[in-house]
Amino acid sequence: MAAGGSLKILLVVESFPPHTSGGRSYRAAKLVKSFTRSGCRVLVLCGDREIDSDPGLLEGVDFDKLEVVRCSQPPESRLVFRLRQLLRQLFLMDGRLDLAFRLLSSLKENAPDFVPDVVITSSAPYEVHWVG
Repeated sequence: MAAGGSLKILLVVESFPPHTSGGRSYRAAKLVKSFTRSGCRVLVLCGDREIDSDPGLLEGVDFDKLEVVRCSQPPESRLVFRLRQLLRQLFLMDGRLDLAFRLLSSLKENAPDFVPDVVITSSAPYEVHWVG
């Protein structure tokens, strides 16, 4: 456990508020609210693709205990989207290894000294779980 008794949590997700992506961002926001309210320090590692925006999702978060590291996600073509669907059906992977490597690179660049006590992954794509 971290010094001072507060648990350090790394939460790896594809999207995080205020950017939303269906239930994924809502689930991540609820986890972060719960963790920070209970005194845990949370580093969220996520992509930055904005599908919709809802800043209200973070109401109630203790921002003194939250850090967010976002990595860039280029727009994807329809062909790439279809290829990812095929990979998911055949190999239980989403074809998002590029996202996985960008997440890892962003973490190394932006929070090199962060050593979590716990790593949590939430939701698809499967590569998010691989990073965790």
